Amino acid sequence: AEVDTMSEIVQYVLVFAAVLALILIGLKLFKVTLKTILTVAINAIIGGAAIWLLNLIPAVNIPLTWWTAIPVGIFGIPAVLVLLIIGLF
Repeated sequence: AEVDTMSEIVQYVLVFAAVLALILIGLKLFKVTLKTILTVAINAIIGGAAIWLLNLIPAVNIPLTWWTAIPVGIFGIPAVLVLLIIGLF
């Protein structure tokens, strides 16, 4: 579960950045306010960091893929908690 190589870290960052960019572009297209866009961006950054930190724990393995990055990008920490609970079963 531990991140072993620099290429895995780069992969995590690229997937997360791509999902965050798509979410922000989608919000802008629907003319969402700047405050809402910033809130989603901050939630996404905190959620992505939380997944990365949780993956440093040997018993935890939450892959940062499109399917995990999208809910984390939208909902932040609550989505991380749901993914953690799902991952434990």
